[in-house]
Amino acid sequence: MIRNWQTTVLTMILALAPLASIRAGEVVINELHTNPDVETELVEFIELHNPGSGDVDLSGWRLSEGVFFTFPEGTVLPAGGYAVVGQNQDQLTSKWMLLRIDLPTLLVLGPYGGKLSNEGEKIVLADADGVVVDEVTYRLGFPWPIVGDPIPADQPGRGHSLQLVNPLFDNDLGGSWRHASPTPGFPNMEVQTDNVAPHLRQVTHSPREPRSGEVVTITVKATDPDGVQMIGLAYQVVAPGDYIGLDDPRYEDAWMTVDMRDDGLDGDAEAGDDVFTAQLPAPVQAHRNLVRYRIFAMDSVG
Repeated sequence: MIRNWQTTVLTMILALAPLASIRAGEVVINELHTNPDVETELVEFIELHNPGSGDVDLSGWRLSEGVFFTFPEGTVLPAGGYAVVGQNQDQLTSKWMLLRIDLPTLLVLGPYGGKLSNEGEKIVLADADGVVVDEVTYRLGFPWPIVGDPIPADQPGRGHSLQLVNPLFDNDLGGSWRHASPTPGFPNMEVQTDNVAPHLRQVTHSPREPRSGEVVTITVKATDPDGVQMIGLAYQVVAPGDYIGLDDPRYEDAWMTVDMRDDGLDGDAEAGDDVFTAQLPAPVQAHRNLVRYRIFAMDSVG
């Protein structure tokens, strides 16, 4: 059986301004609180951020997939500012003020129609002409961060949100996001970075249910703006009757490592397509063995 594993804060608020003073800029989906751990709290939200140098008029803009909301006339997102569209404005504001986050009421819009799926879905932001400005398709689990549990476990209501680590990164890639305590209307300071490891996704192994003595081919798509310097696969064989738990010292030590390649050889389908391949030798796959694997990568700047 094969198994894979997967300080200064500046408050920016929405303002009303004459349309003549507004020029176009970038707007990105910057934070998603999709799965509050207390189900009775209507505190889901989508946060937008304008990292550009000019204010952006959001009048008539829409969240048109996942949840549904139209921004009212005169809504302006300042340069460097944040806008929060909430499931319920009153509950959202009360919740974060209770946690000592002074959320300006002008910053919170809503309510939106529908509900963010805990399992993942597409969120689309379109302008007043229906042109898509940004879209994010999040998922539950790899390569997206896991959210939905209280943190700490004995303090309900403190579940994490999905946060973009840098507004200049591709926010439709799970590797551009981390989980942390929600920061509606504020920078994602806890996760902010100028570089992330290579983006790993589309991990598969074939055959899905290998028989004894079969070679198993494992592939992953890996990309990075700085280039992928190194990518490898580590695997661990757990024999029947000798289970290696996460707290077993052998869990950290008993791994074999092989290189993954993108050169069209040794099972790799096509050279240079950013899909890297490794093959586990036939003797690894014995009856009732559990085979774990994990993938590690480094970009060209280390």
